Amino acid sequence: MSTQSTPAAATPLPRTHRTRTLVLVAAAAALVVGLIGLGIGGVGGALLSGSLGSADSRTDQDLADGCAILDRAEGELPLTEDSLDVQDPLFFELVAAANLFTAAGVGDDDLALRTAGSELLDGMTRLNIDQVNEAIETLAPICADA
Repeated sequence: MSTQSTPAAATPLPRTHRTRTLVLVAAAAALVVGLIGLGIGGVGGALLSGSLGSADSRTDQDLADGCAILDRAEGELPLTEDSLDVQDPLFFELVAAANLFTAAGVGDDDLALRTAGSELLDGMTRLNIDQVNEAIETLAPICADA
């Protein structure tokens, strides 16, 4: 006469199952409450600082950031065939600046700024040193006035 016995670990006790469920529900609720708190805090902070991303502040910031990149790179300008290397961080910084200038020109409806940013980006993607240097020369007085 053989009797089948089930191991004790195979059948969870009813209280253990309820405890696990309660812990999972509590963890999920804490996560949801935390995310709601982050959302409320972010919106509240933006309202208090007045920076919900208005077009003027965004445009001004894009222009300031692009000019800051050119200021940092001033010692490496004008570019030469030897100084522009796609492995160099300067390459990516100038591409970023080009995009920032283009965005600022679009946001401010400034054709000269948008065109200079586009020319800088075009020169960077084509590795056209003359075009890059000309665009930077065009942007320098814009940054000086900003």
